[in-house]
Amino acid sequence: MTRTHNPFPASAMLLAWMLSACALSPQIVPLQPALAIDESNIGRGRSVALDAIDHRAETTIGTRGGVYRDSATISTGGDVAAALRRSMADALGAQDFRVLEAGAPADFGMTIGLEELSYRAYGDPVVRTVEIVAKVSNAITRGDRRYAASTGVSDTRKVLRAPAPEENEAYINDTLARALEKLLNDPNFLEFVK
Repeated sequence: MTRTHNPFPASAMLLAWMLSACALSPQIVPLQPALAIDESNIGRGRSVALDAIDHRAETTIGTRGGVYRDSATISTGGDVAAALRRSMADALGAQDFRVLEAGAPADFGMTIGLEELSYRAYGDPVVRTVEIVAKVSNAITRGDRRYAASTGVSDTRKVLRAPAPEENEAYINDTLARALEKLLNDPNFLEFVK
């Protein structure tokens, strides 16, 4: 019986597989936070001129980790401010506010700001933990009265491997949604818009 010689020993093949498994591609995440806001009549049909601003200096929020972490970046894609505005408009509508374009004459003027969005992957060479931080702000006018607040959410998740792109997208949007929900559930906000 003739034996063939494998030029690649099993240990070398295993190492090559591990390295390729840890080589993650860059990812662009569309922001589509879906806020979980209970329907209410707190708005009582009053109007809100709603604006949103992305205050971040850059779109990169971190890296996916792994062996080539420097090139495996995660960035936000699309019009982030428009995505924030859409999500907040849906939530305000559920609270019986009538949402208008920014700058329109309205009972309230509201500007939502994205102050920070970051993603950190821990574990070398295999990612075992990801941490996502979202910080947002809210500035409201009501005649000559003003209200401003900021809040954030930090979410740490244990993982068996680096999350797939769709998992990252879900994690990031969920964390951002919870930060925005905190703005709308803040007792000071609810008192201001009574």
